[in-house]
Amino acid sequence: MTEEIGGQDLIDVKIKLLEQLKSAPYKQRLKASHKPFGAGFEPPSLEEIREAFNPYTGAEVGEMLGVDARAVRRWLQDPDTTKGSREIPYAAWRLFLIITGKIPAV
Repeated sequence: MTEEIGGQDLIDVKIKLLEQLKSAPYKQRLKASHKPFGAGFEPPSLEEIREAFNPYTGAEVGEMLGVDARAVRRWLQDPDTTKGSREIPYAAWRLFLIITGKIPAV
């Protein structure tokens, strides 16, 4: 017995996702901050992070990613005006995009 997702065989779903990833139009549609590390990835801007995290609260994002809400708040602070601000780690950003369905999980 094979696993199913939405009535489709899991292997078929994975094959379709891989085909999407390999297609040029899919790669061109990705924002630089949504690309895999080393494949043209650029860190997201503060505005992009805020937009992506909306409508979730900092506590909800933290729970999704397994981090404290304070860490999320630091990612949302302007580095030019706030001393305790931090850049969002690549792994946390990528995981958030996958969990929220903004990019496929491959």
